[in-house]
Amino acid sequence: MTNQFTNPIANQAIIVGRKLMQNEFICPVSDSDSFEWLKVPKNFEIISQHLAFLGVAIVDYDEQVYCGVNIAINEDDKNKVVKQFEQILTQIAPIVDLLVALSQADEMSDTLYMGKILKFDELLLAVNQNKIFETRLHEFMQGTTAYGKPNDVQIEALLKKMHNDKLIFLTNPSHRVYKVTGKITYINRIIAFINDNFIEKEPDTIAMQQGLDL
Repeated sequence: MTNQFTNPIANQAIIVGRKLMQNEFICPVSDSDSFEWLKVPKNFEIISQHLAFLGVAIVDYDEQVYCGVNIAINEDDKNKVVKQFEQILTQIAPIVDLLVALSQADEMSDTLYMGKILKFDELLLAVNQNKIFETRLHEFMQGTTAYGKPNDVQIEALLKKMHNDKLIFLTNPSHRVYKVTGKITYINRIIAFINDNFIEKEPDTIAMQQGLDL
């Protein structure tokens, strides 16, 4: 597969274009080939021009992750954005906070970041050795099929949720080792944005600011 963009409907361009049109996130962890392809200025310029005709702009978050964002925002788009923000606030943010707490035992970082390693065994050990963490885990899992089950099952459910949302990538299946993807950069910015503005602003205002320069 070549890195030279010679035809907008061929090879890597098709893969990248489809992902961006579906608002997927492209980073070195989740798709290194597409990420490196997009870093080539000529590729970025041409694919941007073609997607613009379809109402999609390419956004680069902190040079860590690319994503396609809808340019023309109609009522359906606004509703989708508000729904996405609510999902991040109620479902993803609590998991991020919990995983940050569980993984702080071996480093000083107070957030998840692209490339951070999450090991199932270490997360489980942190829960089993700390009653506060265990209580937080059990409280979060209320209402889920994993609630009331052993800690290892509940931790696995958390990681599965993060994996399904493409926030982590399984790098070692046998040892259940995951790496955080670049999508977390977007999530962290959205969480900060919601904390600062969500309560004060009307849904239409939030939707129109899709992406914070998003």
